[in-house]
Amino acid sequence: MNKDGYKDRFLDAGINQSTYKDKIWAVPVESTSIAMFFYNKKLFEENSWSIPTTIDELEVLADKMLAKNVILLHWLTKTNGLVLCIVDRMGGGKVFNNAANRVNEGTFEDPIFIEAGEKIVEWVDKDYFNEGFNGLDEDAGQARSLLYTDRAAMYLMASWFLTTSIVENPEFAESDFGIFPFPVVVGDNGDPNTVIGTVGNNFYSISSMSKYPQAAFDLIKYLMDEKSIEDKVLLGDLPPVKNLQVEDSKLQMVLDIANKAPSVQLWYDQYLPSELAEVHKDTLQAIFAKTMTPEEAAAELEAKATEILGVSSK
Repeated sequence: MNKDGYKDRFLDAGINQSTYKDKIWAVPVESTSIAMFFYNKKLFEENSWSIPTTIDELEVLADKMLAKNVILLHWLTKTNGLVLCIVDRMGGGKVFNNAANRVNEGTFEDPIFIEAGEKIVEWVDKDYFNEGFNGLDEDAGQARSLLYTDRAAMYLMASWFLTTSIVENPEFAESDFGIFPFPVVVGDNGDPNTVIGTVGNNFYSISSMSKYPQAAFDLIKYLMDEKSIEDKVLLGDLPPVKNLQVEDSKLQMVLDIANKAPSVQLWYDQYLPSELAEVHKDTLQAIFAKTMTPEEAAAELEAKATEILGVSSK
């Protein structure tokens, strides 16, 4: 990666996400994907709705949508990104990082996690989400179909949705839909420019047992050569490289947001050890279903974190 400055080809955030203890363990490949809202411009224009910039404005908008019998749709599976965005906006990345890395007395019972869970419950009680939301299969596209058919006004998803929509519903992908970043929480400690997601959807490593490490690395470089990057952009992807040029306005907006982000928080279920990640997903789904309170969910997650990772320290 250091030879001929090859690592400098990639966005710094991508290199940072693949670096541990000052060593690069993987090459950031594929695309830059960050959590953001996709919205139906036609519905917004017909109802004179404005893009929300704060959580308070988002809630006012959701109430207006309910009055029009329009669904405010979020990414609502066990791998939900909504709570990550709320935690980040309320407390910044340090809240999760301290808990996950067991430093600075960080814990998954931090009040910010509980407050974010309470906000979820509040929105469930207000019927902001579509019927049966907690059982939708994101991989099967059940949630996206509501957006495609004008039954939902907004959809919280990673920006890989731009590529998905091109393949899945070209007519919709070519329509006039818009995007905007997750709103801020006024008065809290989150940085409005931080984002949730990945700078390189896949990170490719080479086994130390490989007989042909150079050939393997050459293959990775081939996957990120100029022709590959050009083809990826045509499909709506944003390869995690510097000085990327795009013509599509939606891709440019994603790129602008990613470029100015001071940090990128990886999805919790990808950051955490697999066993702990499963508890995170199960307890999150239980909060949405109201079969577990935010306090109970936080306590269960913290108990498993202590078992797997140990007690948090300063």
